[in-house]
Amino acid sequence: MLGWPEKPTQLVVTDWFRGVTKYGAFELAHRKGGAFGNDAILDVKKGGQSLISIERNAFNGYQHRAYTFSPNGQMIISGGDNGWLIAYDLSGRRIGDFIGHDSEIWAVAPSPDGRLLVSGGADQTVRIWNLATRELIVTLFYGSDSEWVMWTPQGYYTSSPNGESIVGWHINKGSDQAAEYVSAAQLRDHFYRPDIVERAIILASATTAVAQARGTDFSIANLLSRRPKAFDIVSPADKSHATACLVEVRLKLEPNAEPIEAIEALVNGRQATTPGMRNATARLAATPTLERSIEVPLEQGENNIRLIARNKVVQRRASSFCFVTKPERSTKAVHFTC
Repeated sequence: MLGWPEKPTQLVVTDWFRGVTKYGAFELAHRKGGAFGNDAILDVKKGGQSLISIERNAFNGYQHRAYTFSPNGQMIISGGDNGWLIAYDLSGRRIGDFIGHDSEIWAVAPSPDGRLLVSGGADQTVRIWNLATRELIVTLFYGSDSEWVMWTPQGYYTSSPNGESIVGWHINKGSDQAAEYVSAAQLRDHFYRPDIVERAIILASATTAVAQARGTDFSIANLLSRRPKAFDIVSPADKSHATACLVEVRLKLEPNAEPIEAIEALVNGRQATTPGMRNATARLAATPTLERSIEVPLEQGENNIRLIARNKVVQRRASSFCFVTKPERSTKAVHFTC
């Protein structure tokens, strides 16, 4: 398993691999030029003399922002604007593109063994590529709050405890409806696969890692034909006040062919699923009624109630806040005033 730290480790400059701008007697250097006066020219020099020049324009990234030789000195990789990350041979011929970034490339560096390339850009992601095939292996986002998530192009991910809430998918529902957003957390049962992420890096291929893994028969395309079941918390209303420590939560469910298989309740982040709630799950699945009530135990003070409903496709979440103003020792469901 990947043992990523919760906070970045203090490292000094010498601990990092950087872009290789010199190889033997050869050197890479950029200069201004082109139609827009940017750093559009990348010179390959020997003994201070320019041997070839690679020029960028509006159709391939405008300028050379970050560049490196491959470890064997036989290839040049250069990052520019608008996500353009391009491999060239030593004659300046374009070999192919590394496709994934969508903004300026700020840094590139190869692994010493020549298997991997790491890049970072203004899209706030760090990406790892197969240097030879140019396949995107994994993408890493690390937030300012130290939450992070790393995923393969196929959607399999690993993350910090709350990192999976950062990313997700927009599901196109046609030109007459708004797209639906599904977070990675909602599809955790299908796509939380640290083993695949680790294997992808080891093999330098996410495609191969997914092909070798078990339990990868679910795809995002399944959501188009098996949409997740939506539900809302009808009551308690947000910022309600209660006078007892057991609250009746009423749900309104969306019609859906995929029945709910389980419901969990979290109160202030802690598990609060009662036996009665587990029994209610079967009733929710078996009846056509779109409104249901379940009871959730509260704590003294402010309560953040979060319900998680699961079916075979996805999990859905809904939240409400409730304040217990005068907690009583009662097992009766409570009435709310808002």
